[in-house]
Amino acid sequence: MHFPDGGKAVLGPGMVATITGGSFYQLENTGGGPMILMGNRSGPSEAIQHINYALRKDIKKLSRDELERAQISNVAMQTRT
Repeated sequence: MHFPDGGKAVLGPGMVATITGGSFYQLENTGGGPMILMGNRSGPSEAIQHINYALRKDIKKLSRDELERAQISNVAMQTRT
């Protein structure tokens, strides 16, 4: 797990990380098998944000043109509500 400030954490099998809402992080599978993720969020689903790290904006609120200019994948566009 990598963080924007350069920090890094290595998780092994059976370990759990809790990540505070609004935190930026990047996951990397360094093992030989599949990485299994389990997630949970609290609060209303309407309050969920998908923040693009480079733009620092919620991609659900960007126009299609902004998404394309930022080269955000079609998957991100499809997850918008």
